[in-house]
Amino acid sequence: MTVAWSLIGIVLLAAAWNVATSLLIYDALKKRGRDPSFILLRLYAPAYACEYRKLTVAETGRTGPLWWHWFASIYAALIAAVAAVIFLI
Repeated sequence: MTVAWSLIGIVLLAAAWNVATSLLIYDALKKRGRDPSFILLRLYAPAYACEYRKLTVAETGRTGPLWWHWFASIYAALIAAVAAVIFLI
């Protein structure tokens, strides 16, 4: 049971990491002249992350660091959640 609770803690930390990264991506898009919707941020977060990636690749030739943070955090939360469910069963 301790492993499952540890994994749930990882899910919560990864989710907080993802929310913070989504807000930073929102801010980066606003600074680049785009008009993302703050109200629908959670719904459009994947689209905004992809837009951020395209913009940074066009500007610098490389994917921006916030995209990697967004990608890692969402998949860390997903993997930890699946593992927690397996350990709880």
